[in-house]
Amino acid sequence: QNDEKSTFLFDSIEVLEQNPDLVIVNSNHQLGHILGDLEKLKNICPIITQQDWMLSEKIFKTSENQQIIQNYKAFAARWSMQNNLMLIEQIFNYRDHLFNLYLKDRNAFFEELWHLLKKNLAASELSILFHDVREPNEDKKNERPVLVESIITGKNKPNIQECEEKEKVVMKYFKDQIVDPFKFESFNEQKAELVYLCHINQSPIIVMAKTLQNSAILRSSLNSLFTALQSRK
Repeated sequence: QNDEKSTFLFDSIEVLEQNPDLVIVNSNHQLGHILGDLEKLKNICPIITQQDWMLSEKIFKTSENQQIIQNYKAFAARWSMQNNLMLIEQIFNYRDHLFNLYLKDRNAFFEELWHLLKKNLAASELSILFHDVREPNEDKKNERPVLVESIITGKNKPNIQECEEKEKVVMKYFKDQIVDPFKFESFNEQKAELVYLCHINQSPIIVMAKTLQNSAILRSSLNSLFTALQSRK
């Protein structure tokens, strides 16, 4: 692991707690005992072998951060592209599954969307701001549900909670700018910060990611997804 990018030579699932951006597997080792752990990791970050990276463990441990980061960017870009091509190829399956979740269970929908976007963006951290409905407490059943602003955020595991004041300010700032189902807002490559403005049936969604990815195929696939998620006549 280095200070600027979390990159691991893999030998146990403990790296999950370190929020890895990339996992390198030493394919010279017996992998049977960790295959289940690798399955858990594959939706979180790119997984490659040392042979793919073309370096030994000794070289890896003595590599300069900048070299590791450049290699990471290349593998993360490839992983992101593969995930976006899969989304495009299976857009109707994703649409139907997500739209049904959106109608039945808003939290489950945003958890699924968070995992999907995290893969496609190859993001090390992802936050989504959205409108939610707070149901009345058991002792106040006569009251009507209340519209609230919520955030789902995390590195490896998403957490949903109502927005704090700083997130409410962000939602208020962008709300009137959310017109199209999907819009690229900004990308700061130096800070690895990306913002998309989206909506589903006029309900605003703001996507904020820590990522180095902002390719045309990425924007195209997500534009297709959010356009497909609008109500069908």
